[in-house]
Amino acid sequence: MDIPGSLNVEEMKRMGDKELIELYKAFWDAVYRVECYGVYEFVAMKLIEEELARRGYVVETVEEPRVRRHGRMHRKTYRLTIKKK
Repeated sequence: MDIPGSLNVEEMKRMGDKELIELYKAFWDAVYRVECYGVYEFVAMKLIEEELARRGYVVETVEEPRVRRHGRMHRKTYRLTIKKK
């Protein structure tokens, strides 16, 4: 899914649940997996999360440590869950 350059609240309210969840996941991936983000991604995620909550969804992020051998980077793994209340 393409991530729009600007996201306004009215557009977001017109989106279907599935489309909104996919957009949230795209922003989440940019922040937690790719680690390529700015203020825009955080603000957009917060707005989408609030809209999802208004629609009865719960967004859960679970942080899991990942340990590797032989001097490799020790990074955290994040898992995202979005479900209906």
